[in-house]
Amino acid sequence: TIVQNIEHVESFGVIPDNVQNALCQRMAFQGKLIPSTLPLFLDDTLHVLDLGNCTELGGDALAIIPERCPRLKILRLAECGRLDDHVIDLVTEHCPDLEELALRGAYRINDAALERFIIAHPNLRKLTLYWSNRLTVRTLEALATHVPGLQGLVLAKMTQLSDEALAPIGRMANLRELHLDPVG
Repeated sequence: TIVQNIEHVESFGVIPDNVQNALCQRMAFQGKLIPSTLPLFLDDTLHVLDLGNCTELGGDALAIIPERCPRLKILRLAECGRLDDHVIDLVTEHCPDLEELALRGAYRINDAALERFIIAHPNLRKLTLYWSNRLTVRTLEALATHVPGLQGLVLAKMTQLSDEALAPIGRMANLRELHLDPVG
């Protein structure tokens, strides 16, 4: 199969986003999504990137995503514990059309980097954050102030958010989906 012989693949050429993402998911779950194979899935025409397991990808590998995929509209990264503020700043700079950002396990990012991202993406429609324990009310304030059209917000395992810190959510008038899984 392709996954078992990925080290022999030089390029996939042009394949639909959904096929590319499915192959990428399979590689990730088999531990084959590593810095040397990640570039096979990145190009400047990609609109959706869904990496279900980034445990083998360090900050340098993750940093090439926004540079190679400036047309992304949806970016979902799971098990991305090595993702840091620098990578978020690159996403802010290189992916101006992003409408959805989902980060699971991005425990190294802080409010300042996410606030810069939020201010630069007023058309963000959905934000999902799991295990981003360095984020506080400041992130929610930025969302309420700078992203009037936000429709979906998922916050889970966010230990720095108290009940009082969730108050800015009340100002998110267009919010249609809200999921809070033990925060605070």
